[in-house]
Amino acid sequence: MAEIAENYKDYEPPEFVRGSIERLLRSLSPEHIAGLESIVLTNSAAVGRGKTHRIRGRKYQRNTCRGFYHCATQRERAWIEVIVDTTIGPLPRALLLTNAVPDFLLAQALYHEVGHHLDATVGSASRTGEAAAEDWRRRLTKIHMRRRYWYLFPLLVVLRFIFRLLGPAIDRQIDEAKRKAG
Repeated sequence: MAEIAENYKDYEPPEFVRGSIERLLRSLSPEHIAGLESIVLTNSAAVGRGKTHRIRGRKYQRNTCRGFYHCATQRERAWIEVIVDTTIGPLPRALLLTNAVPDFLLAQALYHEVGHHLDATVGSASRTGEAAAEDWRRRLTKIHMRRRYWYLFPLLVVLRFIFRLLGPAIDRQIDEAKRKAG
């Protein structure tokens, strides 16, 4: 398994971060992370300012990104950076009652970057680049969530049904409130 390193600047990560990353990595097969040297957990202040290379025709502020994939070079193996504070933001305590929410949020960044690694090493069913990374992210997240949190899926089915029933009524109430206020 790839080594997990932490490099924060004036930031104390929530206690669950390292455990979530370890669970997410254990969900992957050895082939998924073959060639990865490390996963570096950091924060936006440690990443610094500046812009990224062009992604889909535009540049992004580095300290607003959720992660970075660093390709292998002749001198070092590939590695991944996960920007913890940008990825998880402030989470209400109620969402921390189960590991599912932190795992899901961190999976969005980690598995996207693993997707870049897989695209570079084994390829992808979709186009290369961001589309491939997103395709891998969805697949890997689904595998992890089904394997680890299978018991939540019946609850999600019920909640989806309730929201579909109540959705139009809630929308009408919001529209009425806007009309009264405006």
